[in-house]
Amino acid sequence: MIRGGPPERRQLATEAEGDTGVSDSSSGSGYVNTAKNYARQIKSGTTDLTTTNPREWTGNQYLGVATGIASLWMTILLIYIGKKCRDKRRNNKRQKEDETYMNMSLNENKDALLTHRGTKRNPSSYKYQMVRPRVVRATGSGSDGPGKATAYGGGGFDATDPNKLPLGARLHGADKLRAAGMTGSGVRVAIIDSGIDHTHPGFHDKVRTKRWFRNGTPLEEDDHGTHVAGTIHFLAPDADLFDYRVFGKDGDFDGDIAIAKSIRSAVDVDKCHLINMSLRCSYPVRPEIEKAIKYASKMGVHLICAAGNDGDGDPTTDETFTYPARFDETISVAAVRKEQGFPPTSFSESNSQVTYSGIGRDVVSLKPFGGFQTMSGTSMATPHVSGLIACLLSGTNTNSTTQKYTDRQLRNVLRDKYLVDIGPKGYDKQTGEGFVTYLADGGSNELFDLLSFVQ
Repeated sequence: MIRGGPPERRQLATEAEGDTGVSDSSSGSGYVNTAKNYARQIKSGTTDLTTTNPREWTGNQYLGVATGIASLWMTILLIYIGKKCRDKRRNNKRQKEDETYMNMSLNENKDALLTHRGTKRNPSSYKYQMVRPRVVRATGSGSDGPGKATAYGGGGFDATDPNKLPLGARLHGADKLRAAGMTGSGVRVAIIDSGIDHTHPGFHDKVRTKRWFRNGTPLEEDDHGTHVAGTIHFLAPDADLFDYRVFGKDGDFDGDIAIAKSIRSAVDVDKCHLINMSLRCSYPVRPEIEKAIKYASKMGVHLICAAGNDGDGDPTTDETFTYPARFDETISVAAVRKEQGFPPTSFSESNSQVTYSGIGRDVVSLKPFGGFQTMSGTSMATPHVSGLIACLLSGTNTNSTTQKYTDRQLRNVLRDKYLVDIGPKGYDKQTGEGFVTYLADGGSNELFDLLSFVQ
């Protein structure tokens, strides 16, 4: 500050001090004044930009605008790169979990599927012999996620009690289906599998017929069919279940012929409305199976099949030898996880025949001779879709007559009302047209709220 000199000079010096915002440093007000001045400068500069024709901008103004745009794009780019890195780490973690979980590294079929696709001119020499479905059985007695109670209502699971349903069934809309009076009443569901323990109290005497074309292996070992049937029962508790066994060490027919005979019996003898096949037949496909599939479809029977567990986790590669899921007449179901967004499991096969997806990881259902157990596989995703379809076919309590849908009509109804698009937008080879759930009809919030049970 200038102490001497004429009054005019002292006044000019004082005004200059005020313009710089400098004041007594002991009061700290200098920082406040500087910030205020900076804010005024930004506001003034912004006003100048918006009120001035861009052709009349100064060089500094152009530079400021360019710097701002560059900073914005850099921020967006960093956010995008960070999200991509996070998603990649998450996907790698999921794939490692699934590979360990399904023991894929020891599965010779996986390499065969990826290296022997063949073409129309040069058909693949790959062959697959029908064996029992490969699934994973959890060591626990049955839970719906780490640290979760046996049933959210307590006291175990019960298909007749809406407060005691497994989370997988609830995610597909079991609660809302019951509220709408759609419980599978009057619908006949054929389950072609490894046999069902019809004495299990959890079935409530809904297993109507036992037609076993193969046997000789105890159901404690062939527990797959009981688990599959249990999931259908949890979704459609009033549907009648028809048991066709095609696995076991003994029998007058091999497994493939047993499948073909089971399909024919389900259509002609038991008049079933839909058939659940959580299995894979031999490849090349026996003509008896192909003819039976086409016959069932012609007769208006819906065929729901597992997409297969020999996926490599790569959506750009096709696994092409899992039949009957790859027939045009069947609905092929892929497996997804009980997580936000329903990510696909890496073991679930991907190809252009995948139709829909369902919960296929850590699925709780019935265990032969009492109790519950947890399994994973596309075999577990398939009965969730079958159970939902059984409910849609049953009508409501006010209209108890079964609904008659052609295959095309059923797919249209599912697409228009009961699908949640997951994965890439639109159709994709890993999850098909989307996740099938009755909650899609105006209840998406409830659907995603349910996922909190496993987070």
